[in-house]
Amino acid sequence: MSGSARGFPKVAIVISNLFHARSALETPLILSLQDSFEVVVFCTEEVFESYKGILSQQECRFFQIDERAEILSNRIMNAGAFRFQGRSKSFRYRVTRRIRESTRVSKKKVSIFTLEKLSQVMIWLKLFIDGWILYQIYLIPKYRKTLDFNSNFLRIFKEVNPAAAIIWSQSMEPSSSSAVRFSRELRIPSILIADNWDNLFSKTVLVEKPDFIGCFGMQGVEFGSKLHGIPTKNIIPLGSARFEIYRGQEKAFRSRDTILFAGSSMLAEDERVLRALLKVKERLEESEGNGTSLIWKYRPHPFPQQSRTDLAGILEEFKDLQLESMEEMNGSARSWPKLVDSLAELASTRIAVCMPTSYLLEVRINSVKVIVPAFEDNLEITSCKTLLSNLEHLNGLSELAGVYIASSEGGIESRLIEGIRNPEFPPPDQSLDWFVQWSGDGFTENLRGAIQKVIR
Repeated sequence: MSGSARGFPKVAIVISNLFHARSALETPLILSLQDSFEVVVFCTEEVFESYKGILSQQECRFFQIDERAEILSNRIMNAGAFRFQGRSKSFRYRVTRRIRESTRVSKKKVSIFTLEKLSQVMIWLKLFIDGWILYQIYLIPKYRKTLDFNSNFLRIFKEVNPAAAIIWSQSMEPSSSSAVRFSRELRIPSILIADNWDNLFSKTVLVEKPDFIGCFGMQGVEFGSKLHGIPTKNIIPLGSARFEIYRGQEKAFRSRDTILFAGSSMLAEDERVLRALLKVKERLEESEGNGTSLIWKYRPHPFPQQSRTDLAGILEEFKDLQLESMEEMNGSARSWPKLVDSLAELASTRIAVCMPTSYLLEVRINSVKVIVPAFEDNLEITSCKTLLSNLEHLNGLSELAGVYIASSEGGIESRLIEGIRNPEFPPPDQSLDWFVQWSGDGFTENLRGAIQKVIR
């Protein structure tokens, strides 16, 4: 066992991107873990520069990943979803989406319909070859060989020689695969942290399997065993690190005056929701004159899909709508909101409209009711209705306390008016624990126990 000058076991925390950095560095996680461990952060230079104020006080090691591994990783995930689609309808959805969204149509003498079908057949054929012929004999060996060339990761593991490696991950990322692979080679126990509700246990294959996995809730335990063949005793429902910022916060329900819409990646769907919100706002102002006391806020998805839809029209009509900027102060494209901003935002939210993402669970932890806009007539491959029907981790979402699935604009409008006039704030209950562990000990204490278990 590796130790420190204080006699604490040394633990490496691997953070590969800014999304994971939110969970690990915008919370008191590392400071709390230092009561029991000597923490060394393995991160990219991008993460270090973005969180320099925190990490400059921390022992750090830098790593980088070959860009070829990123490209190959995505190819393997698609091939693996095709190969193992019998395990999960989420895998089948990934294959269908890959085929339909990758269709490229050019206007030639051949009919557009024929070109679409031909393109889809070619993509299906490529997935079949990758999934059933090349997956084991070529793709996986090539991926591992690419990771093995990343000697930088192996070197820093040898330098630090930690008693355990805690590896943040969202999917089958090359950085997490590499960290798991090298920690296993050096016989360092590893815990892979599923830093999101869905991807790791609903839409991703795992090439490199860690000793333990820390997931959101018991749903993740079930999926991890079913999809990845990992014993349930090695999958631990830790909760979510970034949700811990809400623990112990005073709930001032009387001052909640914000109507929040957290947008989807589909701008056409967002436009329909915004028009429903505008209709409710105008109706309240006409009938009760109290619309001005409410704050209407739209938080666009940080990574919207390419679309022909232009929201300029509805945004111009929707007077006094607070639009969260999509750019940081320095003008660069933003990624995700700071956790302190989400904390303040949800503390003042009366009711929210949002998609079935991890943010929905975040909203419910704050006792805010949620309306999910799943338009019955929207058959797009990435529509909310399609996601609810095809992603396995969304099963049972309609039974989650405080969540209402709206199939039309009318459903959104009626629930909004009811929630505005008669606000209720149902606290998180055991139905939430199935998706993300919230009752009992917090993430840090759960992780501390898991680390002590693996280094014993």
